Amino acid sequence: MVKGICPAETRSQNGRGLRVYYTPTPNPYTGEYSTNPAKARTLAALLFRGAIQWPLQWQGGLSPRSVRYHHVTLHCVLQTAVKWGLVSRNPADAVDPPHYQRAEIHVMDEDDIHTLLEVARSTPYYPVFYLALFTGMRRSELLALRWCDVDLLIWARYRSVEACTIYTIKSLIFRAPKTTKGRRTIALPPSAILVLKEHREKQAQIRLILGTRLEDSDLVFSQHDGRSLLPDTVSHAWTKLAHRSGLQGIRLHDARHSHASLMLKQVFTPR
Repeated sequence: MVKGICPAETRSQNGRGLRVYYTPTPNPYTGEYSTNPAKARTLAALLFRGAIQWPLQWQGGLSPRSVRYHHVTLHCVLQTAVKWGLVSRNPADAVDPPHYQRAEIHVMDEDDIHTLLEVARSTPYYPVFYLALFTGMRRSELLALRWCDVDLLIWARYRSVEACTIYTIKSLIFRAPKTTKGRRTIALPPSAILVLKEHREKQAQIRLILGTRLEDSDLVFSQHDGRSLLPDTVSHAWTKLAHRSGLQGIRLHDARHSHASLMLKQVFTPR
């Protein structure tokens, strides 16, 4: 990625993929970063081949949607290079990104949700999947949630959590949402409160065994030592549980759609 074109706080995973191929080296005398026009053209050609593999160790290459994402990012980088006089033209202009079909949305009914949760009950992912289904929270919000964000007061009519976001570039980075609309208070049903309380008690016991204490600033969903869960690991665990439950093709993101469907059935207005 060309330094100065894409900001350091770039949140998309596109930056991680582009850095594999396009990390410029500084001039040893001036310390300035520069681009190689030939390398830019080569990168554009590699990106839009039909059987691209990016990074190379990925078998089967990227999906058409991922290629389109990279096309947008790369086009922006090269267009800035044109503006700076580093290349005479944008090679990405000459390439048509592939078309793709949006993934089919699958909505689980009450029986499907009950079946999946029963299978998940004996796994450490039960609390996070329960909240995903009964709050509609995104994976990024769930994995960035801390105990200080959660209101577990039993007298409150609505229990709430302040949502924040987690992104993956080279590592896990916790950030506030991009827009004010992303900063929201989420209602927690009483059953979710009970699940969270039981989860907190187990988490505190494990920390004591490890010789530490559970703090309010700790992540709600984490590894035993407090480190954050990897987003892809959580998604893979969901896929395996859905397969064991006989729910083929159900993604973790479909939990949001299922939650919205349940709310509509209960005459709630989804947000």
